[in-house]
Amino acid sequence: MSQSSRGQKDKPKKPPAPVLQAPPAPTPSVTTETDKRQDRRISLSLAVAGLSMLISLSSAYFAYRSANESAEANAISRAAQDRAAGKVQARFEFVDEDRDPIHLKKYMRKQDGYDRDVFRIESVDELIRWGPRVTIKNTGTEPIDAIKADINYVIGSAYGVGVKQLYPVPYVMNEISSHEAVNFGKLMPGKAAQVTLSSLLLRQISRMNWKDYGEKDHHGVFTVEVYCRLVGSTSYDKMEEKRPKVFEFHWRPAGFKDDAVHVKELLEMKPSVELQR
Repeated sequence: MSQSSRGQKDKPKKPPAPVLQAPPAPTPSVTTETDKRQDRRISLSLAVAGLSMLISLSSAYFAYRSANESAEANAISRAAQDRAAGKVQARFEFVDEDRDPIHLKKYMRKQDGYDRDVFRIESVDELIRWGPRVTIKNTGTEPIDAIKADINYVIGSAYGVGVKQLYPVPYVMNEISSHEAVNFGKLMPGKAAQVTLSSLLLRQISRMNWKDYGEKDHHGVFTVEVYCRLVGSTSYDKMEEKRPKVFEFHWRPAGFKDDAVHVKELLEMKPSVELQR
């Protein structure tokens, strides 16, 4: 049976449905043995480069440190040579002390034959209590490890009732009393040290008893000179401005004879050096 299409309108056609396509799957990378070897070579090269840099930095540090140590050693050696050659000298000066006037007043006594007071000591005990001393200060830049003190009689006389000038004027046969102190430590730059002089002064005045007037009071002027030695040096240096310290006093000879109290003990004592803080 045939179908007739007369009188029927054509139906609209539907658009075709879109075709969905999945993205192409990534192509898997293929790592060959050649690539692996290249990666290992690169890693090894980086490690070697890092190690080389570390070694270079360490070498530079040790070279710098060694250079500094060598420079310091050379400076120390050069300074020692300069001290030994006398190119570097000790610098020091006397420091004036304020002695207690009340302490010194007890030794002010009437001068025999004169109407005035003089500073007079009458025994070794008084000499020790008076405590003659000098203080020096290291004004240089190098430490001092030895101090030498010299005391020398300059001029003096015996005096009193019945004393007459002898002619020709008698000479006094004397020598410098000296001591080297080396066991006190180091006198550092800017610091001071005190040197006691009682025993050295006793050695001087024990020789000043004039035979003609051995029992009469005596008067004397003594100078004190100090020399210092730097650490590592072989010789002593004198004070840059040579001005000795002067001690002027009177004494009664009876208290300083060989058999007087404490004379022997003090003569056997060595001057001491006390570092001040």
